[in-house]
Amino acid sequence: MQKDLYKGVEEGTNYLKAKQNINEKDADKHLGTIKSKYSLKDLKLVVDKNNEDGKDLVHVHGEVNPVKEGQGFEIELDEVDIPKTKISYSPYHNLANPLTSKRSIGDRAKDIPGWKHAQLLNTKFNVWRKGHMISMLLGGRGDISNLSIITEKTNGEMERGPERYAKNETSEEKKGILSYDVKWVNHPKKGEIENFAKEIIITITNKKDKKILPYSFKNLPEPPETLEGVIINLNKIGRPTLLLQFGLDEPFAKDVLDERNKGSFEDIIDIATRMKSYYISKGYSNDSQKVKNLNLKILEIRTRLASNSTLIIEK
Repeated sequence: MQKDLYKGVEEGTNYLKAKQNINEKDADKHLGTIKSKYSLKDLKLVVDKNNEDGKDLVHVHGEVNPVKEGQGFEIELDEVDIPKTKISYSPYHNLANPLTSKRSIGDRAKDIPGWKHAQLLNTKFNVWRKGHMISMLLGGRGDISNLSIITEKTNGEMERGPERYAKNETSEEKKGILSYDVKWVNHPKKGEIENFAKEIIITITNKKDKKILPYSFKNLPEPPETLEGVIINLNKIGRPTLLLQFGLDEPFAKDVLDERNKGSFEDIIDIATRMKSYYISKGYSNDSQKVKNLNLKILEIRTRLASNSTLIIEK
């Protein structure tokens, strides 16, 4: 019996050392097999100390009569048995359940029906994007089953909202397990104009704390049928178009977008008023160069609006 005890503890210790990292459930399962093999009274993993570097000091405890404690060693113990991500695709409804850190990167977006029209519109105003309904970084496909054509603005809002939350919660550090549910509706097809999103609803359920987070992107713009019909609303576009069409420089465009996230601008006067308050709140004085330069930037926007009827500011 004493010989079997030593063999059981040694075999269990060697097995776990070779694994380097393992969750406690799997460790106990394998030790149970060894326990039966040697007819031991008990064989289990004992955690002596939780270290900050993620590796825990442990040993294998075995019993027949008398008790035998194995030699201590370090191993990285996973607290949660993380399942692999599973994504299902159906028309206008995709579901990642579970969505975890155990996933592969998805595919880059391929061309889909309707994209040629978007490319035509982009020759004048570069605002349209092939948008993943389930992000590529979350494992989403890059084909028609997971794509719809959206504006740069909507694409950015999805990245900063549900996608950022999901990536953070399913990181290796947090080890979260989520359900990521996406439903969307496209604008009605008009000839070759198709697959432009009208509404996107994303619902995330955090299976750890049971929190449910709804994200909705409604009343998404319908694409113009011709280049002449393109209207560029400062409240509906992203950074590249702000630079190209409204003459904003890179830092100011980022500041305008930051302020616009609090609510759409009413008109050019509202932009001037809110951006001045924005800089004052950041610690700039009325005499600072940042605030003084604001008047020139507002003048540039005003000039562009006056000279180009396709540019508007509208809530």
